[in-house]
Amino acid sequence: MDSARLKHLLREAVRSGQLRYTEHALSRMNERGFVFPDVERVLKNGMHDYQRDSQVGASWHYRLAGTTVDGKALAVVVDVIPSVVVITVID
Repeated sequence: MDSARLKHLLREAVRSGQLRYTEHALSRMNERGFVFPDVERVLKNGMHDYQRDSQVGASWHYRLAGTTVDGKALAVVVDVIPSVVVITVID
């Protein structure tokens, strides 16, 4: 998926409240001290790190890198089919 289409899907998911999180993502957020606004900021404003995208079975995991509200580096990995799901967060 190209970066423009991915960013559109992510912004729409954040705007409409349709963003979902795996248990793994929630656990990593808690361990690493990140909160929902941090993740949402990266999804809305981060850069698509397409070189770090990966195919998992029939679907793709997309990685976005950016900064939190407090300026900390954060990468977020998402799947977008059938809906936007945060897979993990990486500091």
